[in-house]
Amino acid sequence: MVNPAISCSAAAGTLLILALSGCQQQAAELVLQGGMIYTIRADQPIAEAIVVSAGKIVFVGDEATAATYIGSDTEVVDLEGRLLLPGLIDAHLHPLGGAVKELYQCNFPFSADPELVRETIADCVENRPEAVWITGGQWDSGFFERFEMLSPRSFLDEVSGDAAILLSDDSGHNAWVNSKALELAKVFAGTPDPTGGTIVREQDGTPNGILLETAQNLVFSVVPRYSDKQFVEAARWFSDYANAYGITAAKAAAIEEEEMAGL
Repeated sequence: MVNPAISCSAAAGTLLILALSGCQQQAAELVLQGGMIYTIRADQPIAEAIVVSAGKIVFVGDEATAATYIGSDTEVVDLEGRLLLPGLIDAHLHPLGGAVKELYQCNFPFSADPELVRETIADCVENRPEAVWITGGQWDSGFFERFEMLSPRSFLDEVSGDAAILLSDDSGHNAWVNSKALELAKVFAGTPDPTGGTIVREQDGTPNGILLETAQNLVFSVVPRYSDKQFVEAARWFSDYANAYGITAAKAAAIEEEEMAGL
């Protein structure tokens, strides 16, 4: 005959084992803890830990519960008292425009003086001997007056070799080009100003290299477009760059049809 006390003890022990095993969750991939986790939830604005499994957040709350998700292969990150924020969403960006500029264009800071611009363009020309077009920027609107540059076109001609140069200003509304760019765009002394734009000219009517507003489209229209492959590379570069600053989503303020290949 089975002793009832022993039977009850065994049953209780089994129930205890089941209860304890029920407290242990399936091991997660990642647990972040040891800091302040801001959730943006009204009912729980701050949490102690966050658990990620299969690429999804499966728990946000206290460290004690998060510990039940930790297994031998779980990566546990100690925030060391730092603040963890949800991914940021930028509502106004030009993601691919900025990415292609960083990857494929010739750039200098707004504060650049003529010597730095000269050196930058010369380096780009030397490093891209096969390039027909070199685009980039950005110069500020007072650049030519401040440095008393009478012929912006001639300045670029001195360092551009056989390449066509097109440099945007800080507003994106105006362009600075060399003689080769004007030649390829068929912009000459007799070319009329387009509606809404101005071809700035020297005293004899020759374009001086500055194209204001819609006049810049005369040159942009003949610049080869980036390839689908380049746009895909640009999109990947932007994603990595944005993620490094906590941006996980963005709204493109303006995007052209060919840029969609990258998205």
